Amino acid sequence: MKIVQETLGTIIEYIPKLISATDQIVEKLQSEKQQEAFAILVQYIEGLQWVVKALTEIQNLGHELNIDTDEVNTFLLEIEEGLKIGDYVMLNDLIEYEISPLLSDWLKKVIAFEKDFSW
Repeated sequence: MKIVQETLGTIIEYIPKLISATDQIVEKLQSEKQQEAFAILVQYIEGLQWVVKALTEIQNLGHELNIDTDEVNTFLLEIEEGLKIGDYVMLNDLIEYEISPLLSDWLKKVIAFEKDFSW
């Protein structure tokens, strides 16, 4: 149980960093600084994948967080497609209007779960 508690704590610390990175990526894309945006995006995707894996593993242990991590996989595929075709508007919209609100929702759910869970 301690590992679950520690992982939840790390997720709670990390999601706000991802949300902040979202803002940075959006700002860079909107000011046509694609290379800077891509540098942040690589780390962003890695962090997002870690959060998804951690949440999935916690849920696989039987802890119900009511978080559907599969949705992010769809967004990651769409990000990849946006990068391939150079559609930075789509990329910007996905990150700003889909992923960022999703991360905020996940953060609320993880905080509520951690608060209510009996350790």
